[in-house]
Amino acid sequence: MTKRTNWVVMSVLAVLGGCQAPAETPQAVPTKVAATPDEAPQRLPELALGFDAASAPEISAAQEQLRSQPDAQESYLALATAFLRAARSEGAAHRAYARDVIEVGLARTGDAPRLRLLSAMLLLDDHRFEQVIAAATELTGALPYDPTPHLLIGDASLELGRYDDAEASFEAAIDLRPDLRSYNRVGYMRWLYGDFEGAVGALELALDSGSARDPESMAWCFADLGAMYLRRGEVGPARKAGERALQLVPAYSPALSLQGRTLRESGDLEGAREVLAQAAEQSPSAESILWVVELDRELGRDAEAASGLSDALAMAEHDPRPVAHFLARHGEQPLRALALAEQELEARQNIWSWDTLAIAAARAGETARAAEALAKAQALKTDDAEMALHGALVHLLAGNTEAAQQGLEAALAARPGVDPVLVAELRGRLGAS
Repeated sequence: MTKRTNWVVMSVLAVLGGCQAPAETPQAVPTKVAATPDEAPQRLPELALGFDAASAPEISAAQEQLRSQPDAQESYLALATAFLRAARSEGAAHRAYARDVIEVGLARTGDAPRLRLLSAMLLLDDHRFEQVIAAATELTGALPYDPTPHLLIGDASLELGRYDDAEASFEAAIDLRPDLRSYNRVGYMRWLYGDFEGAVGALELALDSGSARDPESMAWCFADLGAMYLRRGEVGPARKAGERALQLVPAYSPALSLQGRTLRESGDLEGAREVLAQAAEQSPSAESILWVVELDRELGRDAEAASGLSDALAMAEHDPRPVAHFLARHGEQPLRALALAEQELEARQNIWSWDTLAIAAARAGETARAAEALAKAQALKTDDAEMALHGALVHLLAGNTEAAQQGLEAALAARPGVDPVLVAELRGRLGAS
């Protein structure tokens, strides 16, 4: 299964900095998180202030600040930021509380560029990328020396597949402030364009510019670095990067996911399943659940796999790509996989969206469309064994066995442990052809 490079999630934390260790029991998403325009100036964000922050000191301190200074923009900024930081590991509930704080804060204290900046981050998380670009572009004037608006424009441009625009925005950010956030993005851009050594160098600069006072952001960089190593089949460096991340932030969900995938690549299916289940329980998403489904299937736990797949399918409307990708890789429900891939492409047009559409269209018998999507997925010449393997599948289903064999061999040469499920299918079908 392809790990999704989720710049929506990344941008929130990389912009904001560190994160709380997660609460033991995630709290439910509030059913009402925003005040109406008429009531906002007369009230505080009661839902956010009522959040039980006993195990989240940063949120607790920000709650007290808001109670003591209810008319200060800084109070709303501190509490919204604390919730967004916690959202990295704990999911949607914290973003809902942050939204409540931001909307009430803007209504109660007047125009505040930094609160508007947090609001733009929520737009990014809602996949409203054009609105992010518009809002962040306006904020470049209100905050001329802050690189954050440029980072947001770059993140949204990445999701939309506008790589030249993203690169220009990240360059503008790094010109203003070369720091962990901007170096991290430069590293990702270099990796996208096939420059692995340059990507590693940029991430090392990001880590060098990090701070022990902000361990979560450094942990994210280590997890990002480890994912790049893993996609090249370098399991040892990937595992070490994950270990460093977990030393910085114990039970950190992105690092747990990385470690689980390195264990699977090494053949330790039971160990991988245990770690990936922990990551999914801590930060549930369609992708994290499907990693566990994958292991349950390989381990013969059919009932658990079916239950997990049902849970992931229920999330497909709001997170279609992981589900479309899983179904297409396994050759299951091809029309549903294609519909979900098309839905994903309506929101994002990056290479990962095109990659998923390619295999989904191929499974649905739309070979010409699959070839067109594959060309767009491979346009940046990203050095990725999984994408090469998907190309082999597209070629095979189009009847081009020679190209399929070449793609399979290239993927395995780059990463011997790449996607054993799809490798087994390709080997079987090519051997029989």
